[in-house]
Amino acid sequence: AGALGYRINDSLRAEFELAYRSNKVEKIGGSAVSGTDVTVLTYMLDGYYDLAIQGVPVKPFVVAGLGLATGQIKSPGADDSDTEFAYQFGVGARYFFDPHFAVMAQYRYHGAATFSKNGVDLAYGSSTIFGGATYQF
Repeated sequence: AGALGYRINDSLRAEFELAYRSNKVEKIGGSAVSGTDVTVLTYMLDGYYDLAIQGVPVKPFVVAGLGLATGQIKSPGADDSDTEFAYQFGVGARYFFDPHFAVMAQYRYHGAATFSKNGVDLAYGSSTIFGGATYQF
């Protein structure tokens, strides 16, 4: 995943995020399958609200976003994709080493409308915990 953002003021940030997720499918409808993969490419516009705590280098935040997700199902003899509305929300915190550089950790739930192609429906939801680094100009 990668993102490029803009700090609007001390509490609000916006970003454009591009993310790729890949998963192996082991069961469909309770039946075991092999050789089936699901990938999702998302294009999201996210909004952040930073909680201000004076004098503390840790800044908690909440995030929510809307966008599009392209889901692809690959299995022996089939390769189908569909693009649907997507959403995400989460919480996290950044720790500032100086006024510009911070490390962060966050949790996000990402979901999309049901992907449908050739009579196959796939409900998609993903929980992710991740970390990273940010630099503010």
